[in-house]
Amino acid sequence: MRTQMIIVLAATASAATAQDFTLDIVGPGAVIPESQTSFELTIIANGPGTHLLEADFALTGTDSSGAIAGISWTPGSWSSDSIDDGVGWLGAGNYSSVAVGQFVLPGFPPFDVPHADSAFADVVVGVFTVDLTGQTGLLNFQLTTGNHDPYTLLTYEDGVIGSMSDLDGTLVLGSTTVSVAPAPTSFALLGLSGFVAARRRR
Repeated sequence: MRTQMIIVLAATASAATAQDFTLDIVGPGAVIPESQTSFELTIIANGPGTHLLEADFALTGTDSSGAIAGISWTPGSWSSDSIDDGVGWLGAGNYSSVAVGQFVLPGFPPFDVPHADSAFADVVVGVFTVDLTGQTGLLNFQLTTGNHDPYTLLTYEDGVIGSMSDLDGTLVLGSTTVSVAPAPTSFALLGLSGFVAARRRR
């Protein structure tokens, strides 16, 4: 990963201007039933230029009830390289820093053509799959900066010699909350048991 991106930067002069970069999380919705065994957190990138070259970030989160059994990472189809510190899931809602990227060398065909799936807008950087234990609870997830590169997002403009990073602009990192709740049938059974208990006390 680092070797690939160093080649890209050495072959291009920075064309960065103040721009907005975003890395966001698209989750399954605010509430999912406890019977569900897993859900996905899709990581979406946007920024200046036409394509995403690299993303470097980590996932942090809280899980006070032990609802998370594990988290795995799958990079987007455009990525030719992905690393995660060799650690991966760190417990609760935490996943170690991951870096994904592709080799692009402007002016040197065929290496000057970015992968089609890296084209903006809304590039799918990859997907975290969260496996569940069957416990209920409130899960919070937040994207943070990674530790492989000084930047979080690196982008490219077709036909322009240069690359752009969030160091030259503003970066917004997304978050999401997922509630693992009892299924409606569980609520109904709880209500019925309460009704029966009340009848017995009478």
